[in-house]
Amino acid sequence: MPADLIEDLKRVAPTKGMSRYQPLMKFYISQVLRQDLQQLWEAEQQLKKLEALLEKLRLNDEEKHEIRQFLRDIPKARTA
Repeated sequence: MPADLIEDLKRVAPTKGMSRYQPLMKFYISQVLRQDLQQLWEAEQQLKKLEALLEKLRLNDEEKHEIRQFLRDIPKARTA
């Protein structure tokens, strides 16, 4: 971990009521991890809904595969 980041954590920790930087670092990691897990869960729920829709549309296997591949590529396009 970069030294300047540690120094920043040491400066901020007292303003958050923490005497050391390690608990602050754990707090930040925990917060962001929870947000990422929530987003992942929401994406998984959307994917389940889309899978159910695909089944209802009675598409053939090739059409389902093409749609699934397209849906998998959407997150990649957002981050590119």
